[in-house]
Amino acid sequence: MASLSLTQIRGRNSVIEFTRRSLRTQRGRSKVGFLRLVVSQGQGEPDLSVTVNGLQMPNPFVIGSGPPGTNYTVMKRAFDEGWGAVIAKTVSLDAAKVVNVTPRYAQLRAGANGSAKGEIIGWENIELISDRPLETMLKEFKQLKEEYPDRILIASIMEEYDKVAWEELIDRVEQTGIDALEINFSCPHGMPERKMGAAVGQDCALLEEVCGWINAKATVPVWAKMTPNITDITQPARVALLSGCEGVSAINTIMSVMGINLKTLRPEPCVEGYSTPGGYSSKAVHPIALEKVMSIAKMMISEFDLDQHSLSGIGGVETGGDAAEFILLGANTVQKSVASDYISLTNNLFWSMFEDALRSQSAQFRKKGSSLHLHGRQSILFLVPWLKHFVLWELLLYEVGTATKVLHLASRIYAFPFEREKHLLHIKFLYYVLIFSITGVRLQVCTGVMMHGYGLVKKLHEELKDFMKMHNFSSIEDFRGASLEYFTTHMDLVRRQQEAIQQRKAIKKGLQSDKDWTGDGFVKESESMVSN
Repeated sequence: MASLSLTQIRGRNSVIEFTRRSLRTQRGRSKVGFLRLVVSQGQGEPDLSVTVNGLQMPNPFVIGSGPPGTNYTVMKRAFDEGWGAVIAKTVSLDAAKVVNVTPRYAQLRAGANGSAKGEIIGWENIELISDRPLETMLKEFKQLKEEYPDRILIASIMEEYDKVAWEELIDRVEQTGIDALEINFSCPHGMPERKMGAAVGQDCALLEEVCGWINAKATVPVWAKMTPNITDITQPARVALLSGCEGVSAINTIMSVMGINLKTLRPEPCVEGYSTPGGYSSKAVHPIALEKVMSIAKMMISEFDLDQHSLSGIGGVETGGDAAEFILLGANTVQKSVASDYISLTNNLFWSMFEDALRSQSAQFRKKGSSLHLHGRQSILFLVPWLKHFVLWELLLYEVGTATKVLHLASRIYAFPFEREKHLLHIKFLYYVLIFSITGVRLQVCTGVMMHGYGLVKKLHEELKDFMKMHNFSSIEDFRGASLEYFTTHMDLVRRQQEAIQQRKAIKKGLQSDKDWTGDGFVKESESMVSN
């Protein structure tokens, strides 16, 4: 948050450079970062690049921790589409303790009586952290960093109240080459029952202790993800920064009950007739997130050396304008990760990858002379509309991920006993379809929302640039924190309005006495005392 000042110079041509001092951890390790910004000369395209805690990003848009960062394929796609950074879905040492239920999402629509045709503005989830084995996630982290050495990959981690476990997790994750850690101190459901997630973020004494363990071990920048489910979010944010964290992220989801089905009298999402409060996100939380980020930023300005710490804004970002609001309130980066967003993102991801698979596999089918009981490419194209609905339905009904499901799909499609040698290519084709569909839609519950793909980042780019051009901003730093000075107390608002009213009254009254007349301003002075 290097240049987070209350006075902004707009459209200036300058070079702003901040050198970040080393932060020494309790074990003497150094976490060195820097923030350097060069504002280009001239009136070219606005520069969206940012450097936060030594992490150089092409833009401030970050895939937030959640389903969009759940595996190698989707994170790779995010990099390919141009996201500034990716934060993977939260991992812990023992994935076996993570058991999800289905359904686990509920939505709020902006239609009359929650009409199914209304726009989705709110999303509740009771989903836990990653249920994939840690070894698998670590392998994919390493693969991503080998293939994208210049892109920023951040690991989100969470553990129980156990110093040794935290140290082991940090060590294993850092060995993959990840660029930073985001600590999940804010998951509001499920995990707090094990003294994890929000259970730590809501207890400042516990937070201080755990942050101490983490920062004594970590050798990369550490961001603490804050929970909004607390009276004053600046208190845990302050504790995290004082305990050695280089940055904070805000906000995670808001504890909520989405609603009650008035026909069944059961809560949503309904699992065997029961539910549990979950995390609320999407567009409806955006105003709340802005207030939390504003509060944290003002606290950081008054209490911390801003060239050493960063702030990442999260909550209801759907446009470049939404992102600009977070930056105007002091955020270095803006994260986007919500279940409803994921649905739209991954549906398009699935079908783009599915089309690639079709092209590749159809060529192999023709080469091998396979007919799929029809004829080559025509048979594949014939299956596309049917397979689309069939695969989506299958994956919504079941947790698909094993070879038995491949065989299940094969038997359903071809209606004859599976013969391995004879139909190897057929099954290979279906396997491609299955893997891509798992990647894209296995966590969806509302397949009708198809608004954007991972390419959404391009739209965010253009909209943010349009905003910057409108105000003649050359870089993100030109306007970061520019709106903070306009927030004050209610008493100060009263004082300001009373002063403004008195000034307007004085102008309306005109001259108070004959001695106030001037020769040069006679006409205007006369008009100031005319009532109609």
